Amino acid sequence: MSFAVGTAVGPYKIVEKLGQGGMATVYKAYHEALDRHVAIKVLHAAFKDDEAFLRRFTREARVVAKLEHTHIVPVYDFAEHDGYPYLVMRFVEGETLKDRMSQGALTRTEILRIATAMAQALDYAHQNGVLHRDIKPSNILLTKGGGVFIADYGLARITQAGESTMSQDMIMGTPQYISPEQAKGVKEIDGRTDIYSFAIILYEMLTGQVPFQSDTSYAIIHAQIFDPPPRPSLINDKINPAVEAALLKGLSKEPDDRYATAGDMVQALQQAAVEMPTDIAPAGQSPLLDYTPLAQTQLADESDLAALPQLPDLSDAPADSDIKPVREKPKRRRNLLLIGLGVFIGMALCALILLAIARGIKQEQSAQATATAVAAAKLAPSPTATPKPEPTTADHPTTPVTDRPFADFQLLALDQVRTVTELQTLIRENPDNGQLKAELALAYLQAGEREKARKLVSELFDNARLPAAYILAADRLLEAEQPELAQLALEDGLSDLGPDPRMAQMLMMSYILNQESADRVQELMDRLAGQPRSGNFFTIRIGELYIQVETGQTDTAAQQLTELTQTEENPYLADIYALLGYFYLDQEETALAEEAFNNALKNEPLSWLAKQIEQTLLRISTEADS
Repeated sequence: MSFAVGTAVGPYKIVEKLGQGGMATVYKAYHEALDRHVAIKVLHAAFKDDEAFLRRFTREARVVAKLEHTHIVPVYDFAEHDGYPYLVMRFVEGETLKDRMSQGALTRTEILRIATAMAQALDYAHQNGVLHRDIKPSNILLTKGGGVFIADYGLARITQAGESTMSQDMIMGTPQYISPEQAKGVKEIDGRTDIYSFAIILYEMLTGQVPFQSDTSYAIIHAQIFDPPPRPSLINDKINPAVEAALLKGLSKEPDDRYATAGDMVQALQQAAVEMPTDIAPAGQSPLLDYTPLAQTQLADESDLAALPQLPDLSDAPADSDIKPVREKPKRRRNLLLIGLGVFIGMALCALILLAIARGIKQEQSAQATATAVAAAKLAPSPTATPKPEPTTADHPTTPVTDRPFADFQLLALDQVRTVTELQTLIRENPDNGQLKAELALAYLQAGEREKARKLVSELFDNARLPAAYILAADRLLEAEQPELAQLALEDGLSDLGPDPRMAQMLMMSYILNQESADRVQELMDRLAGQPRSGNFFTIRIGELYIQVETGQTDTAAQQLTELTQTEENPYLADIYALLGYFYLDQEETALAEEAFNNALKNEPLSWLAKQIEQTLLRISTEADS
């Protein structure tokens, strides 16, 4: 990427790299003509050279750039450099709300001050038809002078502009803060999806924790859709019933049951919190002093922010689902903080959904030395059937078919799967039973009738229209130790929706780690190579390396794998480090293998891959001790 320090990008000179995420890399740059620093957010290679995306990027960026509000980080400019689209934003120097909350509990005054500013920004944007889609504490910036800014406004929408060629109707958002309708992939969402995320932030500021927590993102997403949030007063007994009612209304599963605007919700919260003490920290936590962010601001004339801003009357404000023409607003004063972007969007194109992959529950197979790097990856554990008593009705739960196939799939040992004939009879009597159909697909696979299993899996996905449906299903199947069904699900998704990069990478790793043939890998590579999606470059490269080592071309394997780890915009570092670790393990370079495996874990691999790496490290440690 041509954004090295000192490089001129249009009128901007790159000063330093601030951070990198799944969708973009953020740089601090200097604009000499205006004598100010800016933040440049460069979208990753997955968006490069996609003409359809670039055209829509321009349309969407123009709308977002017109947002002029005191509490929204403004977009100054947008363009391309060497084919990479980028946004130029105000450089905000401060700390995030996430950082602030990690230091301790906020006071009532501070919570209401921050909430009021956020509500004003959200309602203004919603009035102009612009949704944020990824409201969370790391996107809220706080400055020394008391400033509150929502960052990355519209970035989720802008990156979703590539949906026609990247991945249709992908889920955008963060599991802990995503709304139920956004988690389900509903197309027609409106401002109330941001209000739900905002309510979770309020809940977190008042209780010290988010309502839904789990070891896996899949479980969190499931809870956002189906589970009621824990009552806030059970976590912090200083929360009175009126405040609790306001929070729970904002967290309603159905948008119609929430507040119509963010302003309505904060007004209700202000009224309910009148009788509460300013120190409302949960038991055992000390409240932080107000207005004490860590970073320095660039101007020193904004210290007088003691008065709480009043919310405008936005009770009749519309909350539209898509960007509409923005009414021109008076330009805001330039005497606010010239501060920039201190955070960046996390792994949303790839990592966000990949982080939703639940931890696989595989047992490690006995270790065998292999001759090649990727063949060594086959050391990954394979499922072992656990003998169980003769199945009963209770052993085979009934699950209706929905638009989320396999969501409630129950693990069945291979000796529990009933015969094809028996299952076909049961399905005729219960045609909507998804669990029975999943079991029949397993029975077909056991009988060597893969195409019948494939057809049945395809039928189960008749109502699926989003990549997330296939990814979450594959997640559940891998968790249930059914890689063949997971592969059928992903193959069906690629066939129906096209080569979505996330589905393709998940399928490639499943092939490699479950000892599939080089021919199947080559078929997947051929499918991806014929599509104009640079987002599949690394998946194809991993497949090429697999085939090379399968055919004995191992001389440069370590070098090529290492080169891939050094590629800046590589979204699959964890996968490649894992393969490199297995290569070194095969070469009996244990120390290098452990280093590579630990690097893989640092780069947040899929949870089932993480499990396999951890088991391999444990085996290495055990063998060393013996």
